[in-house]
Amino acid sequence: MAIEMQTNMVLEANPTEPKHVVHIEWVENYFTSKIKKPVRVASTGALDAEYDDTEKTLTLKEDGKLEIDGVEMREGDRVLVIGQDDGTENGIYVVVDPGDDDKPAVLKRADDFDIDDIIESGLRIDIEEGDEFYDTTWKLTTPDGSDIVVGTTVLKFLQVVNIPPETKSADTIEGDGIKTTFKITHNLGTLDVKVTVVNATTGETVWVDVLREDENFITVSFAKAPAVGQNYRVIIHG
Repeated sequence: MAIEMQTNMVLEANPTEPKHVVHIEWVENYFTSKIKKPVRVASTGALDAEYDDTEKTLTLKEDGKLEIDGVEMREGDRVLVIGQDDGTENGIYVVVDPGDDDKPAVLKRADDFDIDDIIESGLRIDIEEGDEFYDTTWKLTTPDGSDIVVGTTVLKFLQVVNIPPETKSADTIEGDGIKTTFKITHNLGTLDVKVTVVNATTGETVWVDVLREDENFITVSFAKAPAVGQNYRVIIHG
């Protein structure tokens, strides 16, 4: 069923204005050029390999099982190649043949990194394994606005510095029917902590007075002493 739209929105193949409406194909192409599937490892040192511009492959010059960043490669593994002496060879590859004692390893440019139109400056790639580069993210830093041509443009990548995850400490308070104030040591090394107290039985958040004594411990004060055997979880985020 057709839908009539009474609007000043315009369907555009190449949108430039906020009210331009785009086809789903444009959306798919847009995200393909900016977000790539993760790779297994990153090769930051130069692979001693021959590049075939027609086949878009890197073939190692020596026989042997290919190992990158301490990980033995398997057929189908995705690899971010970063450190080639000829930067035009850099990019995302898939292991076609991991190699063995009688033949060299072969890598081929991945199908999401072998066409000019789907590679843009700023795209990011996550690394899933590796002794040194496990759980890192890399960004393509080729100047924005450059016309990237696969196999011709020098591709440079920079490791993105990840913000450390929030630290957390937790402890349990056990009521005795008398005590109203409890000292909690968290050792997070900061006064900038957020404290949540939860009734361990009901799961409800409890409002209490919190005093940040120093960078490593707090005191939690109840208006009424917790009953004997009543437990509360104190969760501290730093």
